[in-house]
Amino acid sequence: MTAFDLLASVAEMGGVVGSKVENIYRTEVGFLFKLSSAYLVATRHRVSLTGVIPEKSHEGAETLRGLFRDERLTAVSMPRFDRIVELAFSSGRLVVELLEPFNVIAVREGKVVWLLHSYRGKDREVRSGLPYAYPPAVFIDVLTADVDAIEKAIDPSDVRRSLIRRLGTGPELADELIARVGA
Repeated sequence: MTAFDLLASVAEMGGVVGSKVENIYRTEVGFLFKLSSAYLVATRHRVSLTGVIPEKSHEGAETLRGLFRDERLTAVSMPRFDRIVELAFSSGRLVVELLEPFNVIAVREGKVVWLLHSYRGKDREVRSGLPYAYPPAVFIDVLTADVDAIEKAIDPSDVRRSLIRRLGTGPELADELIARVGA
């Protein structure tokens, strides 16, 4: 899922803001959230609404369920135009990082209270009890960047690679943009 794909998914999930979390399940590849108005899936490849209900289990989701069951979803966002989705609730937020390593992180009052995987890298550490920090930005936030910043991100000698790696377009959209411009 490219950053642009995820942006479209976040816009679609905005339609279920106000829904109540009825249950949270663990699936073979991630989590399934049963909301009062829809199902939402979070896996290492996507976060989106779904009509396909995979095989699910209560095991592995108990703590997460205890933190967010009966809460109302107050916002869905994509911070910094990165492959990160935040689901906001009155008591805290759930951050889904579609980066390596895939992670689901519950944050209350700025601190991690539950997470799928502890992580320690050169730029940050994510574990229970620590303040949550976003990973370093991979893409330029095309939603807030000015034209000069976007132009600087594109290497004229390798436009396709720049679009994919610096702007998060993915290969298909990069090819389409290049074809439309005639480069």
